[in-house]
Amino acid sequence: MESIHKSLYMVKAPMMTEREDSYHSDRFGVQCTADSQHVVSINLASNNLNGSLPDVFFPLTNLIILNITSNPLLTGPIPISLSSAIALTTLDFSTASMNGSIPDVFGNMTNLATLSLSNNLFSGSLPASWTKLASLRSL
Repeated sequence: MESIHKSLYMVKAPMMTEREDSYHSDRFGVQCTADSQHVVSINLASNNLNGSLPDVFFPLTNLIILNITSNPLLTGPIPISLSSAIALTTLDFSTASMNGSIPDVFGNMTNLATLSLSNNLFSGSLPASWTKLASLRSL
């Protein structure tokens, strides 16, 4: 967990798009609303994270993008507390070593358009809540 906390201060800067111009970043990889009241994007892609994803990211109810792709030493399950991140539109946990069953945490994520869990070690069946993902465009 400490490794991920330290990474918040050392990650690569994300590229800003025109759509994101109302956000600003106090730390590389973390974007907040212009008034700094809410974290809206966390990009920890390709940062050699290791260990399990801690529940410290949640509940970030205004989080729109969570990208931790390409961290092959990142292990453990998807945190159950992810269910409180109801504003997510993009969730990318691909190319890691996360494991266990995929928890039934996606039902309240009505804005989730992109979900990538590929190249992990998940087991079991897909959660029933996936049927509620009406905005899902990319899986």
